[in-house]
Amino acid sequence: MTIKSRILYSLLCMLALYLCLNYAVSRFLLFRNYLSLERKEGRKDVSRCLEALQRETEHLWLLTNDWAAWDDTYRFVQDPGEDYIASNLVIETFVDNHIDLIYILNNRREIVWGEMRDPVTHDIMAPKDLSPENIKKIQILFQPEGPTDKLSGIWMVSGTPMLISSGPILKSDNEGPIAGHLIMGRMLTRDLVKGLSEQTQVPHRYDVIRNGHPATFPEDAFNRITPIDPIIFIPADDTLLHGYTVVSDISGRPALMIQTDIDRSILSQGKSALWSVMISVGGVGILLLGGMLILLNFLVLKPLSKLTGQVVSYGKNQNDPIEAPASRSDEIGLLGKEFERMTIQLKGIHDGLKASNLQLAHEVREHSLTEKKLRALSSEIVETEERERRHIAEELHDRIGQALAVLQMQLEMLFQYGTVSQGIESGKAAKISAAIENIIQDSRSLTFEISPPVLYELGLGPAIEWLAEQMSERYNLEVEVRDRLSVSLDDGTRALVFRSVRELLYNVIRHARAASAWISLEQTTVELRFTVRDDGIGFRPETDVLSESDPSGFGLFSIQERFFQSGGKMEIESPSTGGTIVTLSLPLTSVAEKETVIS
Repeated sequence: MTIKSRILYSLLCMLALYLCLNYAVSRFLLFRNYLSLERKEGRKDVSRCLEALQRETEHLWLLTNDWAAWDDTYRFVQDPGEDYIASNLVIETFVDNHIDLIYILNNRREIVWGEMRDPVTHDIMAPKDLSPENIKKIQILFQPEGPTDKLSGIWMVSGTPMLISSGPILKSDNEGPIAGHLIMGRMLTRDLVKGLSEQTQVPHRYDVIRNGHPATFPEDAFNRITPIDPIIFIPADDTLLHGYTVVSDISGRPALMIQTDIDRSILSQGKSALWSVMISVGGVGILLLGGMLILLNFLVLKPLSKLTGQVVSYGKNQNDPIEAPASRSDEIGLLGKEFERMTIQLKGIHDGLKASNLQLAHEVREHSLTEKKLRALSSEIVETEERERRHIAEELHDRIGQALAVLQMQLEMLFQYGTVSQGIESGKAAKISAAIENIIQDSRSLTFEISPPVLYELGLGPAIEWLAEQMSERYNLEVEVRDRLSVSLDDGTRALVFRSVRELLYNVIRHARAASAWISLEQTTVELRFTVRDDGIGFRPETDVLSESDPSGFGLFSIQERFFQSGGKMEIESPSTGGTIVTLSLPLTSVAEKETVIS
């Protein structure tokens, strides 16, 4: 990705981040204000619905008070007559005044006259709630005792809400004493609710609250309404908002729940305003982004691109110099001049490195040749040492061993024919013969220790098996050998491996406290691998450090150094479960090429 693409990508990311932040801030502030305004207007609509219901209740109370403070009504309650009934308490009174209930009661709370009619058919109804026995028990209906006392509100009649008003029956001049009470009611029908909706221009509905629960309206909406927050709102969708409130009856108990339908045009305007702001801000941001890119391209990107091309060309062909922009004195001009100065220095350094590389390549070749010679010399030293050991062993066997054997035979002959009886005691002669026998056995053992003949006569595998038998007989160490070698080894390599394995077995006997050991001779496509494993106490690298001061003769350090000189390596593992695994390896190439390098 070019720097121009990165700058464009970065600016686009910054623009996107700015738009997101602007949207978040605008939504939090602007949109929140629109939501607040929507709730404010919604509260006004709900309040208008309550006020319309209150006006109907007020109108009913005025009608009740007008009938109750009337001399004719006052005389009728004291002396009921048919004239009053025929003139006033007819069906037209119910229809013309839009009332469904008229009850006239005396001071003994007895019904002097009372009817309740169906609001649609105007047929007489006989609700159980308004029976003479039950109406006496409704204490609140008889609370108004003066011309200014007023009782109006909602009253549930057989589960149906009714606007009801009660007033004391007085004379026309509002003087008493009180002769009784006049009760008027109006059923809260769908037509009445429809009329209220038309008056307020706010569609709304009523739901009856029974046993503390609304019949059809949401239960959660009812539970959220509190005296502190009497009006709550629940969105129906993006275009409609429901407002809820509760109306209590004349006893103060929740009786009705009002649901209003509020158009969310304010919120739609807020969304439109928000998107208008975002579009305008985005357009301005894109214009600014284009201007910034043009300015950056002219002042920064184009000069940098030219300078970068010169640097790349210099990297491919160091004969092309870097030219600093002469007309620029800013950071890009200083950068170009610095590059120009650095290329001059680099040229000198490059020339010096070129000469140094030639010298270093020559030294590496010399070092490689020297290393090969050293490895060949190390192998030659091992082979020479082994030849001397064989020579010493042969001398011990051919000269000292043979001479001792002849001497023993002569001594036995003298002892056998009694020649020694004249001056030599027979007991002393026997001791001399036994001593000579021990010397012969020791010379033979020494011969095998210095250079075992089986190593050169039969090969490495049989020599290792012979060594394992010797270790088992002398030191009670069970040794198992697995020979999988198929390659023929030279005398030096066989001697190196044999002596190394023998030294490792001696270390097992001296330090490992092991009962068994395993020797593996294996061959891969690239190397020879010789492994000695035991079941002893293990090897602790933190204390058992390889060093030249190892007193164990050939020693681990000596084995490591000799294998390294021959191109191989030694690895030691000591698992947490116990035991030690020592792996010696030699590359096949070094074994095959050894004689060629020496020659």
